[in-house]
Amino acid sequence: MLDAVCSQLADADRRLERMTLELEAEVCREDDDETPKPSDAAILRSLPGIGTVGLATLLGEADESLERRDCDALRCLSGVAPVTVQSGNKLIVIRRLAANERLRDAAHH
Repeated sequence: MLDAVCSQLADADRRLERMTLELEAEVCREDDDETPKPSDAAILRSLPGIGTVGLATLLGEADESLERRDCDALRCLSGVAPVTVQSGNKLIVIRRLAANERLRDAAHH
């Protein structure tokens, strides 16, 4: 059974790699401009240290933010945007707790 699970995991990794490479190969075109622009997958793949699973997580979980090119929304969704708590004379900056756990793990790794 362990051999079957290992072969299925390897097959899933190969399929995921193939799908992300297909997404990278796509070219985006703006409505008013005919010049080709790189796809979201190609831009994200250029980040140092990003792997196939991290890329797939970002593309799957943050598709709306990536489509709108809204970096602030992406930072809030992934939990890397700081939150300032201020009360009287006290000012504290903490990490955002209300975040998508899968995005937080992908941004961390």
